[in-house]
Amino acid sequence: MNIKIKFRRIKKEDVGRLQKFYRANGMSNAGSISNSFLLKCIESELKNYILFFIAKYGNEIIGAVYFVDQGGLITLWSLAVDKNYKNKGIGAKLVKEGLKILRRKKRNMVSTITDPSNVPSIKLFRKLGFFKERKRLRLDKIL
Repeated sequence: MNIKIKFRRIKKEDVGRLQKFYRANGMSNAGSISNSFLLKCIESELKNYILFFIAKYGNEIIGAVYFVDQGGLITLWSLAVDKNYKNKGIGAKLVKEGLKILRRKKRNMVSTITDPSNVPSIKLFRKLGFFKERKRLRLDKIL
């Protein structure tokens, strides 16, 4: 199956479809990626702070990634691929697209945090050259 996919930065008309994409693919943090946040990424103060890319097949969003650029500390914050398009290289292409932009911005390190049980994600990041730098300890407090 040869799929022609368009990779690009998000646009205003993508906002509603992107929310639908996150909900359809079980993204628990979809609510935190609000329409107003997405519009800010496109139009205003977050445009250079957030690098947000999508993969589209026809009119359908089938993947999304965003990086947070804090002027040196870069975090790959979220990567999602439609469950019907997994294992087709879409996630890797989205990450590579963001890394190209970050290299042009002269950024030299990107971090991401992945659940240790998310083996496909870990394999993808290792394949792309990410490595485990240090162990982190997460501390939670229930109030």
